[in-house]
This record gives sequence, C-alpha cells and structure tokens, in this order.
Amino acid sequence: MTVEVTDKELVEKTAMGDLSSAEALIGRHEVKVYSMAMHLTSDEEEAARVTEQVFVQLISNIVEGTQEEFENMLHRVTYEFAIASLLGRVEQHSRDVRALCENITGMELIHSHYEETGDPLQEARWRLMDSGDTLDATDDALEIIETD
Repeated sequence: MTVEVTDKELVEKTAMGDLSSAEALIGRHEVKVYSMAMHLTSDEEEAARVTEQVFVQLISNIVEGTQEEFENMLHRVTYEFAIASLLGRVEQHSRDVRALCENITGMELIHSHYEETGDPLQEARWRLMDSGDTLDATDDALEIIETD
C-alpha cells in the first residue's frame, strides 16, 4: 500500500532543494493551472506560457520560504500571470489600432492635398499607399506621372 504524499510535504521538501518533489508538485497541478490559464486567456499558446511562468514563480516562492498556503499561491499566481498576459494583448491591440489610425489619417491628408493641388506625385503616393497590390499601384502611379 502506497501512502500519498501531501502538497504540504512536497512543498517542504521542495523548499529544502528536493527537485523530485518540485517535479511532483508540477505534475500534480499542471493540468489545473493550464485549465485555469486557458479559461482566462482563451488561447492555447498563451495558456502554456502562463503555466510555465506560474510554476517558475511558484518554485521560486517556495525556495524563498513564502509562508502562503500552496493552493492559495497556486491560484493567485496563475490569475496574476493570466491577467498580465491579457493586459499585454490589450496594449498590443491598442498600439496596432493607433498605428492603423495614424496610417489612415496620413492617407487622407495625402489624398486631400491632391484634390486641392492636382499634384500627380501626391496622387501616385496616394495610390501606392491605398493599394494592396504594390506592382499594380506602381504602374498606375507611373502612368499618372508620365501623362502629366
């Protein structure tokens, strides 16, 4: 008959530097942490990254002698890393939207300048910026410049 080692015993042994106890803690709670991270981030890669970060932080906290209960620490650290990951995604999305708005504003300014001045070079720039197909836009722009 085998006796199940408790989390508290594994934490104590991990704190003393027992690597196999740290691995046992990770093995025992990895699915729970990944599930929680997946629920919070809705992204498999992000959840895997959060799971890794959580266990690095947990083992570090244990070795440093943190007195917090393991289960509480497990949930708190998972939540903190998942939220930090989401905030990073929101900040990146915000930067992308800001850049897109700046590009749109720039294109509108070039187009309005052309409408005011009739400058073929500005029209060529406008078509290059506005087109998804660079070769066609370049040909169109050259035609505009050549005809003027």
